Amino acid sequence: GAFANPASPKLPAKIVGDVAVAEGVEGLPGSVLRLDGKGYLEVPHDKTLDCLGGVTLAVWIRPKSLPAAGARLIDKSPAGVASGYNLDTYPGHSLRMITQDPWVNFDAKLPAGQWTHVAATVDGETGRTVLYINGTQVKETPP
Repeated sequence: GAFANPASPKLPAKIVGDVAVAEGVEGLPGSVLRLDGKGYLEVPHDKTLDCLGGVTLAVWIRPKSLPAAGARLIDKSPAGVASGYNLDTYPGHSLRMITQDPWVNFDAKLPAGQWTHVAATVDGETGRTVLYINGTQVKETPP
C-alpha cells in the first residue's frame, strides 16, 4: 500500500487507486510505476515539501497519449490555485511548471510511446524557473 521514497524515507508515498509496478521495462533499470489515470501516489504533507529554499522536480515519462487537458506529473497545489508547485503536461504534450508566479510553459511536443526525462527547477531566492527535457534547458523565466 506504499511506495518507498529514497529521497526522504520518512515520507513514503501512499498508493491511491490502481497503480501497477512493472519490472524490466525496456530502456530503464529497476522498477517503474505504470499510471493509467486510475491511480496515483500521494505523500502526506510535511514542511520539507514546502521547498522554500527552491526545488528541483524530475520524472521519467512514457505516455501512450496525453489528453488536451494534460496530465499532472508532480503536484503540491490544489487544482486551480498557484499556492505550491505543479509540473504537468498542459496543454496536451507541452511541459509546464506552475509556482506562484510567473509560470513557465513550453510546447515540448512530448513524444508518445517514448521515454522522456522532464525536469523543472525553481530558485528559492530569485524565483527563476527553468524547464528541462532530456537534460537540455528548453525554457526559463526571467530572473
